[in-house]
Amino acid sequence: MSQDTQSPSQPSRRSFLSLIAGASLGAVGGGFVTSQAAQTQSNAPKAPVPNIVQVPPVTVDLASGVKIHAIQTGFVAVKQAHRQLVGLEAARLLSIAADTRWTDWMPINTWVIEHPQGIIVVDTGETSQINSPGYVDCDPVTGLVYRNNLRFAVTPQDQIDAQLRALDIDPTSVGTVVQTHLHSDHMGGLSAFPGAEFFVPEADYPAGMGVLSCHFPTRFTPRFAQFTSSDIPGFAQAHALMSDGDLFIIPTPGHSMGHQSVLLRDGTRNYVFAGDATFDDVQLRNVVIGGIVADVGMARASIQTLQTLVREQPTVYLPTHDPDSRRRLQQAEATLL
Repeated sequence: MSQDTQSPSQPSRRSFLSLIAGASLGAVGGGFVTSQAAQTQSNAPKAPVPNIVQVPPVTVDLASGVKIHAIQTGFVAVKQAHRQLVGLEAARLLSIAADTRWTDWMPINTWVIEHPQGIIVVDTGETSQINSPGYVDCDPVTGLVYRNNLRFAVTPQDQIDAQLRALDIDPTSVGTVVQTHLHSDHMGGLSAFPGAEFFVPEADYPAGMGVLSCHFPTRFTPRFAQFTSSDIPGFAQAHALMSDGDLFIIPTPGHSMGHQSVLLRDGTRNYVFAGDATFDDVQLRNVVIGGIVADVGMARASIQTLQTLVREQPTVYLPTHDPDSRRRLQQAEATLL
């Protein structure tokens, strides 16, 4: 496949130095927080129901003829300091490593859009192999972060390919996959779509922070969004995915350097598949920054841009890990600021 060019916002020197400092502190901190390690891990939540954690898909038919499926590919739990920034910006990774408080189990949602011009998948979720020994050891630092700071509950039946087949959708019929970013809980199902054209953030590929690049499919040749002038409120640029002008990739960097979201227009209402731009719509409404962000300033700016969209047009906001996303999708409930 050909590779288009992308023009993401470039990080400032300050934010770049902050990221390096934070990564260094986090890596070093992992060795200095051993006195709390046992407590940190013992506080981690237990699996919700051992070996039976599948949540049935939710399907919504829109007036335009588009169909949206919400597929939950298991659960993830993280440190509280991962979900929300605490303390010094530069020490955010160290704060996560030292935190003994865990979130409740959160969903790992993916989204399948049956569009008249083809089937589009937004993120491919997590794989049940995530808990297999050695799976996260692409490099020592990444493996350390995943093992000590995240917990996953995913069965083979939770994986996106199994759930698509249950919906009578052949994964090989999927024409386009858009990755909001390339963290494992969003890209674990990449190999399920051998016939798809992939759009990934250029700034995250092939080896951004937290990316398990060893699990890219063989001969993986993704494309990058080509952002051009847009009339989407708040977004000066977007990448059109369909010729009829109702489906776009929009830039929402910050959680990762190239983080992107997908916007679907359905009449007067938007649906935004927001990945990890925020963890839920409360963080969107209150401009709350996550602790696991590549660039704090960019993350804040992206939230404010999304707020502009939400204020000016009715928008159903659907981040990956929000337990309320599926209900908002079913009820077409727009976020109010």
